[in-house]
Amino acid sequence: MGGRGKSTLLLQIACDLLAGRPLLGYAGLAVAGPQRVVVYMAEDPLSEVRFRWVKQMRALGYGDEIADRIAFLEAPDSILMLTDEARRTALFDAFRQHQATVAILDPLVSSHDQDENSNSAMREVLDLFTPYQAETGCTFIIAHHEPKVAESNSAAPRGASAIRDWCRTMLRLKPQQGGDNGVERFKLDLDKANYGGTIWSLTLERRQDSYIFTPVDIEASVTPKEIWEMLGSDGAWLEKTKADIVARFSVAEATARRAIEKAERQHILVRERRTNPETRKPKNYLIRGNRKAE
Repeated sequence: MGGRGKSTLLLQIACDLLAGRPLLGYAGLAVAGPQRVVVYMAEDPLSEVRFRWVKQMRALGYGDEIADRIAFLEAPDSILMLTDEARRTALFDAFRQHQATVAILDPLVSSHDQDENSNSAMREVLDLFTPYQAETGCTFIIAHHEPKVAESNSAAPRGASAIRDWCRTMLRLKPQQGGDNGVERFKLDLDKANYGGTIWSLTLERRQDSYIFTPVDIEASVTPKEIWEMLGSDGAWLEKTKADIVARFSVAEATARRAIEKAERQHILVRERRTNPETRKPKNYLIRGNRKAE
């Protein structure tokens, strides 16, 4: 969705591409080498885009020696860019002049005037990239919004299904429940991978005063010791313990379950079957194990 940080994330990705480093420091997003990048962000003033990029470069420790590998394009007054032959030619000429190996366009809706819900219209728009890709080998990273209520992963991109069908790789950024101390949390999913590879999901965090997204291991943030301390000497019902972990650490229920199972494997927690006095049915109950958490 708009306003959730995708443009800032794309700029950070551009920094890593310039340096030839794995994107977001994640080994699964390795980069073959330093890239030459063109950035076109239609919804933000060029001065703001440059400001954020400079802040990110400094925070990531990248020097001025890679600054000549990036070019920022000014957004035109009209959205007619790809569908207007003169504007499209000028755009691709700018890519050629910079010898761009990667072009970042944000967002797709600002680069055409066609019906976003029409498969034939959107395929025609996106196929305009194909001759330039074939000629230069340039990779396009195109930002696109999702509807306000996405019914499923396949419905995540807004508009025609041709948009998803056309792209070879799709990354989906979703805001999550925030962490502590003004930290925003996001999920970055590999939602489509035509070239193979394991489908994965990264949890990213960003402080409200920062432009940097950092991958975090959420499961590692919920330690067996913390669960041991939460449980107390009397223990607690399994479902209540999971709910308490979700509320306290702002994690998904699946993460809470895996954290409990990890503590059980270490014999820090023990699972028993007890009869619930309210329902008179057996349920899972957790107690502290014979090994103290440290």
